[in-house]
Amino acid sequence: PNIKTYSALISACEKSGQWQRAFDVLQMMLDAGLTPNVITCSALISVCEKAGQWERALGMLDMMQLAGLTPDVVTYNALISACEKGAQCDEAFKVYDMMAVAECKPDTITYNALIRSCGKSGELARALQVFKLMETQGIEPDVFTFTALLQACETSREWKTAFELYCSMDENKSVPIDCALYNSLLSTLWMNGQFSSAMKELNRALEAGLYPQAKEPMGRPFDGGVNLALDLHDFAYGSALARTVMWLCELHSQTTQKHKLPSQMVIITGWGRHSKTGSSTVKDTIQLFLSELNSPFTVPLDNKGRFVAATEEVLSWLESMVLSSPDPENKLFTTLCNKSISESVVQKHRLIDDNQTSQLEEKTSVRKNLSDGKRGKNSNYESESKLKDFAFVDDGVPTHQTNAQAITASVRDLEDFTVVQLRQICRENKMRGYSKWNKSELVLNLKEFEPSL
Repeated sequence: PNIKTYSALISACEKSGQWQRAFDVLQMMLDAGLTPNVITCSALISVCEKAGQWERALGMLDMMQLAGLTPDVVTYNALISACEKGAQCDEAFKVYDMMAVAECKPDTITYNALIRSCGKSGELARALQVFKLMETQGIEPDVFTFTALLQACETSREWKTAFELYCSMDENKSVPIDCALYNSLLSTLWMNGQFSSAMKELNRALEAGLYPQAKEPMGRPFDGGVNLALDLHDFAYGSALARTVMWLCELHSQTTQKHKLPSQMVIITGWGRHSKTGSSTVKDTIQLFLSELNSPFTVPLDNKGRFVAATEEVLSWLESMVLSSPDPENKLFTTLCNKSISESVVQKHRLIDDNQTSQLEEKTSVRKNLSDGKRGKNSNYESESKLKDFAFVDDGVPTHQTNAQAITASVRDLEDFTVVQLRQICRENKMRGYSKWNKSELVLNLKEFEPSL
């Protein structure tokens, strides 16, 4: 195999989130006497970034410098993103300083990653400084820039700053607005008690078609029209609360107008199948909210990504809240809004966030321990330093040698790769017809194409 083949393997590992296997492939390259190039190293840094392995990402930078390779803007951006995902704001700025020393010009992606890093650390002022620096250097912000700034405002609970940023962006019309940006704005407004402003902006977003699955005021017909469903798949936790309150108020208003409704109500949240923690913040938040209100909604046994309740029970429950509300003018809306950000809900939500973060850290730790256990005591991966075991001589040839057979046994067996990964390898090698092959055919054709695999 050549460098292109190994780079394709690393890219396949990146797409499937298998960062340990990507480093196995790196070891295969070194044992084969090949020197990784900038593209290979950038791909490995990207693998580390997506896996939250910021220390290993920085270790790859050390390796590049030892090999005499010059990082480019893609490399530096991946490093900053890795630090951002690892909540290492100061490290992200150190990488940015390295760019200046190396005379590597930053771009919009660079500054977006820095702003996100500031936001995660609760450093809104620093994020705004980065934004001003962008303007000074003539770099155009995009929708991701403003989304990152609004998320920083959300973390710092600075709803006024968030609204000012949104208004300035809305006025110049230079940046298209998407639901991710609106989610940050709505969550910031809602969780800070700015219910009227949040509802106004939510209505604008629904009218603009930014939430197509939740556009209908009463929800969309579901299960052949038997049920009425509110779909919250495109929402974040704060915007989901706002949309749920709007939906419940609309349901109650329909009953006063004697409109006929389906026999069952459904709230669809999803259960976090595509999340890194295997759980859904939106689902957990809505469950807390509905529980705080003693609602009749329950999670069915056959689908944990939704809440269901009989329409009659829902309407009776809403009417009981209206009768017990102290607000004579807008009883239901006031009750629902106050309950959505009650101290118990907010505290439980923060606990959920902490638990999900801990779960993610635990899963990462377990995967690392299992991987290290497979590699054995003599593996160079035992070192927690920045991959210092990879040494290079002046001509760029790797001098570090290990027992490749033990380390790469699991990787050399193509059966261990997924169909997606195998097709990625075929695509990188410009093979034809692979999209129609099943796994057995992919393995067979790859081995014929490259016998050493």
